[in-house]
Formats: sequence, C-alpha cells, structure tokens
Amino acid sequence: GSANTATGYYSLNKNTTGANNVAVGTAAMNENISGSYNTSIGHYSMRNNSSSEYNTSLGAYALNNINSGGYNTAVGGNAGRYIIGGGANQSATGSTYVGYNTKSGGIGRTNEIVIGAEAEGFGSNSTVIGTTATTKAFIYGNLSANTISATTYYNLPSSIDTYVTGGT
Repeated sequence: GSANTATGYYSLNKNTTGANNVAVGTAAMNENISGSYNTSIGHYSMRNNSSSEYNTSLGAYALNNINSGGYNTAVGGNAGRYIIGGGANQSATGSTYVGYNTKSGGIGRTNEIVIGAEAEGFGSNSTVIGTTATTKAFIYGNLSANTISATTYYNLPSSIDTYVTGGT
C-alpha cells in the first residue's frame, strides 16, 4: 500500500495494497489488506477490516468487526462493533453509529443511523436516537416529516405538552 500512516503496536500490520489509511492505536486496522481511505483512531478500532473503504472510526473497538461494506462512521467505545444480540457487525454500508456501544439492527444494514449510548438500530434506512430508557427528547426549530404513520413503535403518553413560539 501507499500513503498510509500507522502509529501503534500492530496497527495496519497486514496491509498490502490498501492506500491512504490512517490507523492510530494498538492493532488499529490490524487485519487490513486492501481497504483504502479509512481513518481509524483507538485501541483495536477497525481491527478486523480487510477490504472495507471510506470508514471513519474513533474510539476503542469502534467498528472493530467491519470487514466489508464501507462509508461508515462510528464514534465512541464499541460504536458499531456489534449487531443486536451480540453478533459481529461485519458488513454495514453508509451507516452512522454515535455513542458508547451503539449496535446495528442486523447484518448488512445500509444507511442506518444510531445515536446514543447503548442505542440499537432498527435496520436499513432508519434513524434511532436514544434507547427505551430515554424519557425526554427535544428538537428545536422546524421539524418536517414527509410521511407519518402509526406503528407499534409509538408509545405516546396520554398528554403531550406542545410549545409553540413565533408561529403557528
């Protein structure tokens, strides 16, 4: 490979053709062979990556098991490391995991956004903010929704406080 930067014991250890990678931390991207354009900072972050490209991981064990797919972002210890149930998150694509121990909803998910410590994804093309323990969520500014449909996932209290300022 060429134009790689590796700092840490066993970081980018097995790289052969992967290029333009940054690996900082013990065994960061240790198993990388051909993956390129990755940034991995943290103890064992992206350790098992072999060919996945354009990933960014920051935190110990972040995206630790990823080895295919690509274009993922993980921030936090164990962020994006596992799927729900404990299996390895090996093949996510275009997904974002922010927070300690955020998990994918399953194998091979695409465009899955998971935010919050211990938050668990709902699968491809979904966004999760918080966990079942989250008791309040606040969004300031305008909120637009293309489609709103009731599902079993809604658990609304009998009274909802609504605050409107500067408009209707």
